[in-house]
Amino acid sequence: MPKKYKALRKCTVKNREKTYLTTLQDHAYRLSLDDMIDILGPPTCTKEDGEIQAWQVKRRWIVPVDGSYLTVYDWKDMDVDFSEQWNIGGYDKDKAKAKKLKKYLESRPKKRRPPGFISARPPIDPYEPRDPLDW
Repeated sequence: MPKKYKALRKCTVKNREKTYLTTLQDHAYRLSLDDMIDILGPPTCTKEDGEIQAWQVKRRWIVPVDGSYLTVYDWKDMDVDFSEQWNIGGYDKDKAKAKKLKKYLESRPKKRRPPGFISARPPIDPYEPRDPLDW
Protein backbone atom coordinates (compact mmCIF):
# COMPACT_ATOMS: atom_id res chain seq x y z
CA MET A 1 0.00 0.00 0.00
CA PRO A 2 1.46 3.41 -0.94
CA LYS A 3 2.31 5.93 1.72
CA LYS A 4 -0.53 8.31 2.57
CA TYR A 5 0.26 12.00 2.06
CA LYS A 6 -1.51 14.79 3.91
CA ALA A 7 -1.05 18.55 3.55
CA LEU A 8 0.19 20.81 6.32
CA ARG A 9 -2.71 22.44 8.17
CA LYS A 10 -1.59 26.04 8.77
CA CYS A 11 -0.55 28.75 6.33
CA THR A 12 2.24 30.07 8.55
CA VAL A 13 5.32 32.00 7.48
CA LYS A 14 7.46 29.00 8.46
CA ASN A 15 5.39 26.66 6.27
CA ARG A 16 5.43 29.08 3.34
CA GLU A 17 9.22 29.43 3.58
CA LYS A 18 9.56 25.68 2.98
CA THR A 19 8.29 26.20 -0.57
CA TYR A 20 9.80 29.62 -1.33
CA LEU A 21 10.75 29.95 -5.03
CA THR A 22 9.54 26.49 -6.00
CA THR A 23 8.59 25.94 -9.61
CA LEU A 24 6.27 23.71 -11.61
CA GLN A 25 7.46 20.09 -11.68
CA ASP A 26 4.39 18.17 -12.87
CA HIS A 27 0.59 18.15 -13.24
CA ALA A 28 -2.13 15.97 -11.74
CA TYR A 29 -5.25 15.45 -13.86
CA ARG A 30 -8.89 14.41 -13.44
CA LEU A 31 -9.13 15.46 -9.79
CA SER A 32 -11.95 17.72 -8.62
CA LEU A 33 -11.63 20.09 -5.68
CA ASP A 34 -13.66 17.61 -3.61
CA ASP A 35 -11.27 14.83 -4.61
CA MET A 36 -8.29 16.95 -3.56
CA ILE A 37 -9.83 17.73 -0.16
CA ASP A 38 -10.68 14.05 0.38
CA ILE A 39 -7.11 13.03 -0.47
CA LEU A 40 -4.93 15.78 1.04
CA GLY A 41 -7.28 17.46 3.50
CA PRO A 42 -8.26 21.13 3.42
CA PRO A 43 -5.93 23.50 1.52
CA THR A 44 -2.99 24.81 3.53
CA CYS A 45 -3.33 28.30 2.04
CA THR A 46 -6.28 30.00 0.36
CA LYS A 47 -6.86 33.45 -1.09
CA GLU A 48 -8.63 34.35 2.17
CA ASP A 49 -5.31 33.99 4.04
CA GLY A 50 -3.99 36.98 2.11
CA GLU A 51 -0.76 35.05 1.54
CA ILE A 52 -1.41 34.22 -2.08
CA GLN A 53 -2.44 36.52 -4.89
CA ALA A 54 -5.96 35.45 -5.79
CA TRP A 55 -5.54 36.13 -9.52
CA GLN A 56 -2.77 33.50 -9.64
CA VAL A 57 -3.69 30.85 -7.06
CA LYS A 58 -6.90 30.33 -5.15
CA ARG A 59 -5.95 27.19 -3.19
CA ARG A 60 -2.61 25.62 -2.33
CA TRP A 61 -1.61 22.55 -0.38
CA ILE A 62 1.90 22.22 1.10
CA VAL A 63 2.64 18.49 1.21
CA PRO A 64 5.65 16.85 2.90
CA VAL A 65 7.03 14.08 0.67
CA ASP A 66 10.08 12.12 1.83
CA GLY A 67 11.77 15.05 3.58
CA SER A 68 10.89 17.67 0.94
CA TYR A 69 7.91 20.00 0.67
CA LEU A 70 5.88 20.11 -2.52
CA THR A 71 2.96 22.36 -3.39
CA VAL A 72 -0.23 21.39 -5.18
CA TYR A 73 -2.09 24.40 -6.53
CA ASP A 74 -4.40 25.80 -9.17
CA TRP A 75 -2.52 28.23 -11.40
CA LYS A 76 -4.61 31.04 -12.88
CA ASP A 77 -7.64 28.78 -13.03
CA MET A 78 -10.71 30.99 -13.33
CA ASP A 79 -13.20 28.30 -12.30
CA VAL A 80 -11.26 26.48 -9.57
CA ASP A 81 -14.35 24.93 -8.00
CA PHE A 82 -14.67 22.81 -11.14
CA SER A 83 -10.99 22.49 -12.06
CA GLU A 84 -9.63 19.04 -12.74
CA GLN A 85 -5.99 19.97 -13.38
CA TRP A 86 -3.60 20.77 -10.53
CA ASN A 87 0.03 21.88 -10.66
CA ILE A 88 2.66 20.23 -8.51
CA GLY A 89 5.51 22.52 -7.56
CA GLY A 90 8.86 21.91 -5.92
CA TYR A 91 12.57 22.42 -6.37
CA ASP A 92 14.32 20.85 -9.37
CA LYS A 93 15.86 18.19 -7.12
CA ASP A 94 12.31 17.10 -6.16
CA LYS A 95 11.14 16.08 -9.66
CA ALA A 96 11.06 12.35 -8.78
CA LYS A 97 9.11 13.14 -5.59
CA ALA A 98 6.65 15.22 -7.62
CA LYS A 99 6.08 12.22 -9.91
CA LYS A 100 5.51 10.04 -6.84
CA LEU A 101 2.94 12.53 -5.48
CA LYS A 102 1.24 12.72 -8.90
CA LYS A 103 0.97 8.92 -9.05
CA TYR A 104 -0.48 8.89 -5.53
CA LEU A 105 -3.05 11.61 -6.30
CA GLU A 106 -4.19 10.08 -9.58
CA SER A 107 -4.47 6.57 -8.11
CA ARG A 108 -6.85 7.56 -5.30
CA PRO A 109 -10.59 6.85 -5.66
CA LYS A 110 -12.48 9.80 -7.17
CA LYS A 111 -15.97 11.06 -6.54
CA ARG A 112 -18.34 9.96 -9.26
CA ARG A 113 -20.18 12.48 -11.36
CA PRO A 114 -23.32 11.72 -13.32
CA PRO A 115 -22.81 11.12 -17.06
CA GLY A 116 -22.83 14.39 -18.97
CA PHE A 117 -22.01 16.43 -15.83
CA ILE A 118 -21.75 20.12 -16.69
CA SER A 119 -20.76 22.84 -14.28
CA ALA A 120 -23.70 24.84 -12.96
CA ARG A 121 -21.58 27.96 -13.22
CA PRO A 122 -21.33 29.68 -16.60
CA PRO A 123 -17.87 29.70 -18.18
CA ILE A 124 -15.83 32.79 -17.40
CA ASP A 125 -14.67 34.88 -20.33
CA PRO A 126 -10.98 35.70 -19.67
CA TYR A 127 -11.33 38.88 -21.74
CA GLU A 128 -14.29 40.23 -19.80
CA PRO A 129 -13.33 42.93 -17.27
CA ARG A 130 -13.59 41.67 -13.70
CA ASP A 131 -14.01 43.40 -10.39
CA PRO A 132 -10.48 44.03 -9.00
CA LEU A 133 -11.74 43.02 -5.57
CA ASP A 134 -12.13 39.46 -6.88
CA TRP A 135 -8.43 39.28 -7.75
